[in-house]
Amino acid sequence: MQMLKQDKHWAPMTEYRQPARHRFHFLCGLIVTVGLLTGCSTSPHQAVTADTTITAGSTSTIDATACIGDIQPVPSGLIAIDDPELLQAAIGKPMQGRLCKGKVFVATQPVLVYRGWNHADPNSQFGSWWTFTRPASTRAQYRIDYAICPKWNPLTRISVCQVKVGSKLVVGPGQSAACPLDQLSYAASPYNQVFLPNTRPNNQPNNLQQQVLQVENCSNDTAWPEH
Repeated sequence: MQMLKQDKHWAPMTEYRQPARHRFHFLCGLIVTVGLLTGCSTSPHQAVTADTTITAGSTSTIDATACIGDIQPVPSGLIAIDDPELLQAAIGKPMQGRLCKGKVFVATQPVLVYRGWNHADPNSQFGSWWTFTRPASTRAQYRIDYAICPKWNPLTRISVCQVKVGSKLVVGPGQSAACPLDQLSYAASPYNQVFLPNTRPNNQPNNLQQQVLQVENCSNDTAWPEH
């Protein structure tokens, strides 16, 4: 009140009452100010939700929203089945990669699948993530299309294999992925990926002789296309 008395335009409430519209504007401004102050006090380390916008590194800001795109028609030779455990293994949370949603199939005849991998690490040749189409874009665009962090896979070679008859797989659009080591992030993608549970028994270290593969008749002598 002391500051108000120093204003040459100040007058006691008995002598002057603000019009109703002025009081209304003052209250609205006060509410907005309190809201802004409350928002600024929110912790920057809040948990990620489906509506959270995330910045990974200094150059990439993406929206970690729900899935985009649909489960596309699959090649002939695949029949839809119910396998909740395999489906759960293929689904990832926002910013963690894997699939955003998916559907399980079983192969009733050989089906071609393609995989980009690291020629310097032969153990990466038979990973779990494949596509039904041969990679034809630049590495950078392929990473965006399929949310592949550079540290996960340098994408130097391409393998084409046949899915074994009787093998199960999961198909669906990709989940968003954060790549802290690369200082970037990728948004969820409408491009469908194929999850094949190529596994190692008893959690043994990477060893081609120990892998239980869902693919066969592979060709791995193709370099990534240069553009």
